[in-house]
Amino acid sequence: MATSSSALLSEKLAATLAEAVANLEPLDKELDHDELKQLQAAEDEVEALKLEVEELEQARKDAARAARLEKQAERARLMGDEFVSDEAIQELEDAKTQLDLDRWNFENDSFQLKVFQAQMGGEAAISEEDKFRMIAARELSIVSGETPEYWKWTSVPETRYAVAELLDGCWLEITGRIAASNLFPYTAYAAFFIFKLTDDSYGFNFPPVEAYAGNADSEKSVTNVYLVSEEDQTGSERADDGYPKRRADGWMEVELGTFFVKGDMEDESEIEISLKEISGNYGKKGLIVLGIELRPALDETK
Repeated sequence: MATSSSALLSEKLAATLAEAVANLEPLDKELDHDELKQLQAAEDEVEALKLEVEELEQARKDAARAARLEKQAERARLMGDEFVSDEAIQELEDAKTQLDLDRWNFENDSFQLKVFQAQMGGEAAISEEDKFRMIAARELSIVSGETPEYWKWTSVPETRYAVAELLDGCWLEITGRIAASNLFPYTAYAAFFIFKLTDDSYGFNFPPVEAYAGNADSEKSVTNVYLVSEEDQTGSERADDGYPKRRADGWMEVELGTFFVKGDMEDESEIEISLKEISGNYGKKGLIVLGIELRPALDETK
């Protein structure tokens, strides 16, 4: 079903691009030099998006192959097949990782096409939910995240994304980056860390975690947040209004900060979102990381 939906979306993207080119072609006869340069730039952008559609088609095929591998491995587990090799299991894990990356790239390319269509005067049909972006755990930089003694990569039934579980450690340092061009221009965003704590978790009641959300090249002004409720914190240092809330889907979220996207699709800047507690004096266990979600900040003055 997911493969079919992707195919339909790819066809829709190609049709939209073709229509944009068709609308642009008859205009060049009536435009002056500067306008022609702008038109050529737009046509170049269309050609670039066409190439991205072709890449999406290949990503769709790779995703279908990953799905087949996953079904084969699940069938083997259900049948008690003892002859599934370590190589086959590793191939499955690599395919899952690639599938997450393909989803990430597909969502970014689809979003950029909608923004481009809006800027060209078309019917963008961009909803508030279209502006949401999820940086899944696999796209985050997690210090020691590939060290099995400290972190375990696994899956949970509540989400299609792979999640990371902290098994043991004294340092917590997680960073996500996203190009400003993959966010809706001229929009205030809030960044939320999406996570769970296991029943035997510890080490998050003190000290607070330092959080940052903003331009990657700017001077970083951090805020303090906790991954436990205000009632469960044991230290005297309070959070800067940063305490987690339970979501309707069962996950917890805590706001890491807000930032404003000034640019457009040609903006080459990067947005950085991070959280860290690196004093090294407090052991930690039981944090399950889903990712970092970016969504338009609520205007509480309204």
